[in-house]
Amino acid sequence: MDCNIFYLLATNNVDKTILQMPLSESMLSTLKSNKNIMLDKSRRFRKTKGGYKWSNNQLPNLPKVSENELVEIRKRIQKENICSNVKQWSFFSIILLTFALLLFYLIKY
Repeated sequence: MDCNIFYLLATNNVDKTILQMPLSESMLSTLKSNKNIMLDKSRRFRKTKGGYKWSNNQLPNLPKVSENELVEIRKRIQKENICSNVKQWSFFSIILLTFALLLFYLIKY
């Protein structure tokens, strides 16, 4: 039999005598559950803001912005990111230093 086994499994055109091993039963159940999950995605994403169907979506009305304002917004966001990174690294370094001093104290005494 020179047919692709995965194609046969996906289309359910499988002769049951070919698939007598437990591995094949496991593969069949996995394929069926994956198929059910894919069919269920439209129901999952129906109530999200983006939605699932593109025909029902409407793009938000964004205000017109000049290039100078975009540059200012970009610089402000970059500055906020730098401040956030400095806070994170300083907090991490304080925790690491405290842990190192505690470890040194426990080893020495």
